[in-house]
Amino acid sequence: VLQMAPSPARLAKMFNSDPNCWKCGKEKGTYFHTWWTCQEVKKYWNTIRQRIEEITNQNQKPNPETFLLGIITQKCSKTDRYIMLHILTAARILYTQQKKKKRVPPEG
Repeated sequence: VLQMAPSPARLAKMFNSDPNCWKCGKEKGTYFHTWWTCQEVKKYWNTIRQRIEEITNQNQKPNPETFLLGIITQKCSKTDRYIMLHILTAARILYTQQKKKKRVPPEG
């Protein structure tokens, strides 16, 4: 998922374009920044985390291994794991579809 489309920093090396993040426009748009450390993107992942906590009644620490790669290390039921993986997969797909837009994907 992470390398389906080049990051702004990568595109800037290939073409004469802005290397800054598409969301915040302030930081260099590396993969990790555009997917995780950007302040605008953090808000999106925090919303996803809150929804997972509401549905599964489990506290979820925001970490890229879980949210970006789908690696769930915490102990949880099979049902909760299944639900979390589906929510995270849908969230990544939605983010990918709207990655170049200034705003983060809407919730709901």
